[in-house]
Amino acid sequence: MKKKYLIKTKYGNFNVAIWYDRADKLFLVEVPSFDKTMTQGSTLSDAKYMAKDLIELLCEVAFDDDKVVIDDEGRVSGRGKFSKLSGPVAMHL
Repeated sequence: MKKKYLIKTKYGNFNVAIWYDRADKLFLVEVPSFDKTMTQGSTLSDAKYMAKDLIELLCEVAFDDDKVVIDDEGRVSGRGKFSKLSGPVAMHL
């Protein structure tokens, strides 16, 4: 059964889903904020650490591409001209 956890990173807070795979004896992690992104860990603690590391790496890649990242609480992070942005944002879809 997938359980949701809030992972706090230096670029914001992100929700992840973590579940135990008995066949592989691993904790699998899915990061919905980053499309089709997963990682794993041998323990729950390790899986959370790997999730944080993955999220921070993906944020840095986005920043290198001059993109901003909006965390799951609506906060904006970016580099360069975007680094002065702060606070919650509204998304219109």
